[in-house]
Amino acid sequence: MVKPNNEAAVEQAVRRWAEEIAARRPEVRRIVWFGSRVSGMPSPGSDVDVCLVLARADKPFRERAGDYLPLGFPVGLDLFPYTLEELDRLRREHPAWHRALTAGVNLLADRRTPKCRGGSSPSQASSRRVARSAEPAPAERQSDGSMRSSAPSSAWSVSR
Repeated sequence: MVKPNNEAAVEQAVRRWAEEIAARRPEVRRIVWFGSRVSGMPSPGSDVDVCLVLARADKPFRERAGDYLPLGFPVGLDLFPYTLEELDRLRREHPAWHRALTAGVNLLADRRTPKCRGGSSPSQASSRRVARSAEPAPAERQSDGSMRSSAPSSAWSVSR
């Protein structure tokens, strides 16, 4: 088991999981790692926040995360498996939540991925930090430093 404060080991686990998911699941178009571990402000016990961008989904949002969660992950993982259509709707209806989900490290340099609206293609942004909005919406950051949203969705988690 990896200690939550061992950032290099956590990063290795995240990247290994992303490679495995991308290889096994052709509907995965992007894997974006966002949140405190990416922004450089994790606290002891911080989880990993990941947005999966899917070409399609056969299950409703609240039922699909189990298909992608890893077994035996070293830290907690909050997973947000959105389809391209759902992300486009979030961009229009909840732009602050959309920015939080998509501003992070793109773990896939994937030729399957079409150019994202209003941004560079994932291969151009691959493995680099995408600029965050300079002023996050008030609903994004809570007093304890955690990110919250009023978006009509929920994350699925796996804990260590």
